[in-house]
Amino acid sequence: DDKAEFDQCNFWGDPHYTATWGSDPRFDYQGQGAHDIIFNNLCQLFHMHAFHCQYKSSRNAVTIGIKIQLPLPGTDPANPDFGYVFITKEKVTVSDTALFELVTGVPSWSDVDGLPGGEQEGTLSELQLKSGVGIQTEDGCNYVLINGKYISGKPGFILNVK
Repeated sequence: DDKAEFDQCNFWGDPHYTATWGSDPRFDYQGQGAHDIIFNNLCQLFHMHAFHCQYKSSRNAVTIGIKIQLPLPGTDPANPDFGYVFITKEKVTVSDTALFELVTGVPSWSDVDGLPGGEQEGTLSELQLKSGVGIQTEDGCNYVLINGKYISGKPGFILNVK
């Protein structure tokens, strides 16, 4: 978990990107909707989307959801099966229980009626959201820490990524 060993993409707030590996490492992005943030296939595939919505009544946007696609542990690295992790202010949802070992910071998982397939959910307290949820690919090549905080006004919280 030595951050110096990883290329970084950090963003926070109404998203201020403070580190990226692109040609412009520092910028603000206020677009609303779903956005591709990371698509890394140098090792095992790691694909992250951020969902932005309007902050209060301003033109600014904040991140309210993160979805990460990654290979399921134990599948053939040359032709892996994929799953996903979805994070909001109160929940972490995984598409397969095999992903439990790749996600840290979630106190407990439970079957939830009405979720498709083998999806599982974990509930986050405000303290756990503040501390963050970590996700790392099985090969250790990709790692992300997602934390959040409650804010006044719509939407009531923001997610930050490091």
